Amino acid sequence: MGGRKDRGRRAAAAVGVLALAPVIAGAGAGSSNVRLVHNLEKATVARALEGAARRLALPGCQAVLDEFADA
Repeated sequence: MGGRKDRGRRAAAAVGVLALAPVIAGAGAGSSNVRLVHNLEKATVARALEGAARRLALPGCQAVLDEFADA
């Protein structure tokens, strides 16, 4: 069973993945569809987005995503 830290990481990753869609779709650098008030939350989401973008840029990750396409 994961601890509090693991749950926080999973939550941040989920938020990052959901918020990353506008970035992938061509939104300007540094922008996202996330509007947060607290600086700690903003920084956490920004790190999650940056990490997700780095991983999505890896050839292996892209290959997995390429396997899933709409008809």
